[in-house]
Amino acid sequence: MDKAYRQVKFLETILDNMQEPIYVLDKHGKFIYVNRALIDLSGSTKEVLLTYTMYRMAEEGIIERAVSEDVLKYKRAFSFFQDVVNFRGQRHRQLNMTSPIFDSNGNVEFIVAVLLPLNLLTQQIHSANSGSRHNTLDPSRMRVDNREVIAESPAMRQVLELARALSDVDTAVLVTGETGCGKDVVAHLIHSLGHRSKGRFVSINCASLPETLLEAELFGYAKGAFTGASSAGKRGLFEEADGGTLFLDEINSMPLALQGKLLQAIETKRFTKVGSVKSTTVDFRVLAASNQDLAACVQNGSFRQDLYYRLNVMPVYIPPLRERQEDIEPLANYFLRHYGDKYGRPRYLSAKAMLQLKSHSWPGNVRELKNLIERMIITSSGEVIEISEIPGSSLNPSLPEESHPAQASYFLPPSLLLDDVPEDFSLNFYMEQCERALLQQVLKRCGSTYKAAQYLKTSQSAIARRKAKYNL
Repeated sequence: MDKAYRQVKFLETILDNMQEPIYVLDKHGKFIYVNRALIDLSGSTKEVLLTYTMYRMAEEGIIERAVSEDVLKYKRAFSFFQDVVNFRGQRHRQLNMTSPIFDSNGNVEFIVAVLLPLNLLTQQIHSANSGSRHNTLDPSRMRVDNREVIAESPAMRQVLELARALSDVDTAVLVTGETGCGKDVVAHLIHSLGHRSKGRFVSINCASLPETLLEAELFGYAKGAFTGASSAGKRGLFEEADGGTLFLDEINSMPLALQGKLLQAIETKRFTKVGSVKSTTVDFRVLAASNQDLAACVQNGSFRQDLYYRLNVMPVYIPPLRERQEDIEPLANYFLRHYGDKYGRPRYLSAKAMLQLKSHSWPGNVRELKNLIERMIITSSGEVIEISEIPGSSLNPSLPEESHPAQASYFLPPSLLLDDVPEDFSLNFYMEQCERALLQQVLKRCGSTYKAAQYLKTSQSAIARRKAKYNL
């Protein structure tokens, strides 16, 4: 007996020292074991948890549904994402992995579940990925300066494969695409994967400086070259990029008067500083990016044709985010983790919130998505970002009504008269208000989501979802 007791305590000690929450149910869905990680996550005590069944938790809205029914019915393991509200009222999302344990007759006797809260899951993925500078086998998980370059869509995978192929040659590359699609990231990736990665990656936005300053910034100047110049002179970006890469962003904004000098410097690797008569020789590779069609700029006379052909030796086109929807979710999750760590506020998107982001057209591309995620992390109130916390400009009005938050504050009674319809009236919102009012009354009368589901002749999970949707 002592030996058996010691074995049980030994196993409990092991499970209590695991960082993953674990629980065991009997065949009736009653909790018979919970480890310390689960107790901490629940915000309750072991004694309270062991009084619960999975069905009671579903009735009280702690979980969406009792998956133990599926395990008992189908006698197999299940893995699924689940939104949970713990005993402290904190909402989080977790991966729930459940497995049945059978008796000698082949019936389910126990159910064992291992939970992975998404903050723990993303930490483990991040830790696994951070062991190397970049994964040379998977183009969807390259890294640049500790930033993960994400590409799940076939179109972006092709871009990254091309970037890898171009990294070990010194040919000029012209990266094109809409504003915010990640041209600078691809340029940086080409540099970091190649033999020039030990040299500097020097970047300048050609639209950010006036023509007089841009020339001095690119080529540097000799001492006393102009009023206000440093007495020691200044090295230009061409010199800073010696042995490395010079990235000219928004090259379409380069003043026409400077384009000739730029062309000569690229072709000869020699240039003259402002106010000097001596030429300087440097060894650099040039990468350029444009958010406009440079061929059209050549046609309208704002860009030199010879410079265009010199830069456009190897074109790389980055499609806009709306044309690669497979990248939206992994990008959103990456920014959630990045800004969650930065601000100490772990956040996750609900399934409906993620659906809204995937349906948005993203005119600002990856930069717009990045800024939106940062904004929602700062302003969100709970761990799970709900659809109601997405700014209205990022919502898709064509999605089904269930996906939208309330858009007005008025309530219209069922006896609505057409003459009384306000200007901002919509049928979807009216139906939602009717549903909310009915559900509020039934929950007050019945006292639980389980009894409300019986009263309304629907499933308990449907009631629980609508209760969360309307914050009842």
